[in-house]
Amino acid sequence: MYLLWGLFDFLSYMTLLNFVSVNTPGSANNIVTMIYGFAQADWLPTDLIFGVMFTFDDENDNSYTD
Repeated sequence: MYLLWGLFDFLSYMTLLNFVSVNTPGSANNIVTMIYGFAQADWLPTDLIFGVMFTFDDENDNSYTD
């Protein structure tokens, strides 16, 4: 369990590193971009997940107030 939390900690540091303007070589930039995509969970099929979890009916989707 300790290793899993360490992985999450590392991924959070990598996402924060993207906000800092630092020049990196091409190969390191590719690796950081790949890790950043993994940290953002781009590998999850969100269109399939949201389609199953959330259903919207046009007939019943009215506002509660004017």
